Amino acid sequence: MSGGRAMKEREFKDTHVVLGSRWQPECFYVREFLQRNQLKYVLAEPARGISREIAKRCGDVPVVITPKGDQIVCRDGVGSLAEHLGMKTQPAGGKYDLAVVGFGPGGLQAGIYGASEGLRTLAIDRVGPGGQAGTTSRIENLMGFPEGISGPELARKSAEQARRLGAVRTTSRDARYCTCTRGYLQETRRARYR
Repeated sequence: MSGGRAMKEREFKDTHVVLGSRWQPECFYVREFLQRNQLKYVLAEPARGISREIAKRCGDVPVVITPKGDQIVCRDGVGSLAEHLGMKTQPAGGKYDLAVVGFGPGGLQAGIYGASEGLRTLAIDRVGPGGQAGTTSRIENLMGFPEGISGPELARKSAEQARRLGAVRTTSRDARYCTCTRGYLQETRRARYR
């Protein structure tokens, strides 16, 4: 194997390939999901060859080819992709003491505090941990980080801390509204949490 080819294979070893148009909203959402979950990807617009054949078969729906070669058609947004990657899209049954909607910096902190106090904590997020801050190259104004910290590193460390303390995170869920009845009920597009 030539040195250039071996280097290219190492470079793309753990990389997902997203087939779709950079201008397509659904494709943007898939790319945002992969980025916020710190998964490497490349965008391949379906111009010719195998990507064109797959695009013909799937229409305007983005397709993700995993590093193992699996093809995930993202008809339902990123739900099937998240499940295929082993991410929780549904919480374990039972009741939760605290539901955190959104896992940006504030949601991450709420999840950490709730779980550290022994509350059964559920965090619901549409894309991935960190919110917009999770994509920032450097955060300089955060207490406890005098040298600053990158957004992805903050998101990764905070999500890991929340998980270690017992917070349960589900991804690819849009929260529509919250209602209070006899217990607290968090209702989302595809699931109900009590």
